[in-house]
Amino acid sequence: SFIVVPIAPPQFHWGRPQSNFMSATPFAFNSIKAMRSNYNIDQDRIYVSGYSMGGFGTFSAVTHAPDLFAAAIPLCSGWDPKLLNTLPNIPIWLFHGDKDTIIPAKYSRNFAKAANDNNQLNVQYTELRNIGHNVWDYVYSDPEIWAWLLTQRRK
Repeated sequence: SFIVVPIAPPQFHWGRPQSNFMSATPFAFNSIKAMRSNYNIDQDRIYVSGYSMGGFGTFSAVTHAPDLFAAAIPLCSGWDPKLLNTLPNIPIWLFHGDKDTIIPAKYSRNFAKAANDNNQLNVQYTELRNIGHNVWDYVYSDPEIWAWLLTQRRK
């Protein structure tokens, strides 16, 4: 198993097209490409997850490489419901804290509602009660979430 955790350098961003910062997404894709060419990686079990700006980057990654990922777990982020058609139909489990004051939960909530109302994507949404922006402390330590993720395979 491999876990690649790219960090956006200062003055870079993950997945915000309307930004003055440069996108760090090519760096992440170069890391994945290097891992795939140098190691025996199960091509049907490549996942993406990120939180906050990295949650937006998670959506951006699956948009830019729709055939690469088996599933996605964006945390405390969201995506524009008008861009539903830009996302591949892979399992997405979206998490947000209802007390998040940095990126309000309405962004995740509105996206999940639009996705499920349109029956367009395979989206689960979990809103953690009385949790702020730091949902990763709860999500990444939950073995059930990892078990779910590891059962997902690219179709």
